[in-house]
Amino acid sequence: MNNFWLLFKVNVASLLTVNGKNKKSKKVQAAKLSSVALLYTLLVGGIGTMYAFIFAETLKMTGDIAQLVPTMIGLSAVVSFAFSFYAVSSLLYGFKDYDLLASLPVTKVSIILSKLSAMLLIDLAFALLISVPALVFYALNATLTVGYVLSSLLYALLSPLLPITLSIIIGALFTFISAKTKFKNLISIVMYFMIFVVAFAFGFSSAEDGNMGFVQKLYFVFPLLVNGYSNVWYLLSYVGVSVVPFTLVILVVAATFDKMNALTKAHPKNKNFRLKEKGVKGEFRTLFAREFKRLGTCPLYIMNGLMGAIMPIVGAIALAVLFNSLPAEVAPVIAMFVVPFAPVLFVFCFGIAPTTNCAISLEGKAFWLTRTLPIDTKKLLNAKLAVNSVFYVVSALISTVIMAIVFRLEFLMAFLFVAFALALAIFFGVFALWVNLKKPMMDWDNIQKPVKQGASVAICVFFAMGLSCVFGVLAYFLMFGQGTILEFLTRMPLELYLGILTAIFLALGVWIYALIMKNGEKILAKLNG
Repeated sequence: MNNFWLLFKVNVASLLTVNGKNKKSKKVQAAKLSSVALLYTLLVGGIGTMYAFIFAETLKMTGDIAQLVPTMIGLSAVVSFAFSFYAVSSLLYGFKDYDLLASLPVTKVSIILSKLSAMLLIDLAFALLISVPALVFYALNATLTVGYVLSSLLYALLSPLLPITLSIIIGALFTFISAKTKFKNLISIVMYFMIFVVAFAFGFSSAEDGNMGFVQKLYFVFPLLVNGYSNVWYLLSYVGVSVVPFTLVILVVAATFDKMNALTKAHPKNKNFRLKEKGVKGEFRTLFAREFKRLGTCPLYIMNGLMGAIMPIVGAIALAVLFNSLPAEVAPVIAMFVVPFAPVLFVFCFGIAPTTNCAISLEGKAFWLTRTLPIDTKKLLNAKLAVNSVFYVVSALISTVIMAIVFRLEFLMAFLFVAFALALAIFFGVFALWVNLKKPMMDWDNIQKPVKQGASVAICVFFAMGLSCVFGVLAYFLMFGQGTILEFLTRMPLELYLGILTAIFLALGVWIYALIMKNGEKILAKLNG
């Protein structure tokens, strides 16, 4: 048990460290960690409160307020699965300190539990921040008893176990399948995308039920939650479904721990290998190919970085399918409401995880090798920006063109709509690279850390979420601002609104790009030193 707690503290400290090794005083470190924890608490708590309010108002109209708390607990489980899906496999298999931990007199179960415990701790915090506001709104609309509160807290605390269990099973399956072929990274990426497509298709098929119906269907043990408040056998069944599979999976992973990690380190031989003559490429083309290869050799990086580029295209195609069944005269009317709110979607998708938010961090401890080569720093940085642009600029172009056709926008409106999305994609690419230059994480032992935990990643996430909320408020007042202090927005033509936003983001993107080209060499030189 002492070994477990020691490893647990190390993993928690590693999880909360957002910039690698920190040489500052413990007080400064504690202040920074407290600030990050407070920001996450406010963000997740705010989102949980918003959804709890929306669901409560909806359920009040249907007279089924008893489903409020179970639905929010189900939502916390869905969020837990989304956070742990990509991370679990990299936590358990192929991590850099495996050889060190395997040589210590520590049981495999202790190692596995210590690595999962930090993630479980975060998931439990998410569960409480999402579920507690539901209890408050339930208390405002119904009688709240001590037994109901205790049962709800028990459900919330157990809700992450089943998602983590499924994540472990899927991650282990993907690791085993991909390790059996020389195209292991490609196989992993394809399988991850298949999971995403299946999840999206399920969500689209449940669209008529709204967000509540989607959560209740996706969290398949939801009936146990609802019935458990009045029947102890359902309560015990929920506990068993959560705890027993989690325990069994931990034991199975412990029994196969060494073999699975050996598979991740194995490299199948190519019996038909032939040495091909290599042509001479330009410096920029070589650096671009290098960045592109790095993106393709890390499933976690490509899934995290490209999800924001995929979602607008998938969403636009889904809208096209949906509007195909509507009368032709209805689409322009709906477009009047959809187009003002479209920037919310684009800001969120393009800003939350561009590939440049960790492009410098991924150089890691081997960055000194890159710096010793006669490489033009501007071309190196441009190559990182180019990889991001290939996906996000193309995504902006395809998704907006589809939406312009679907909503039958006039030429000027369609042009500004496309131009705004392109300017936004370019801006977030250079902004994320600038933030990563300023806040890199070079000292990491697991690729999950720079991709998911870096300070630059957190800054981009918070900035994108905050900016999307701002655009949501602006869109609301643009449509319904009569009689308010922002009434002038209702009189502003939508073309002028999009034109102003396009000019602002294009100007900001050019300005930040100029800063990167001017100061990038100096920043990297200090980083190398």
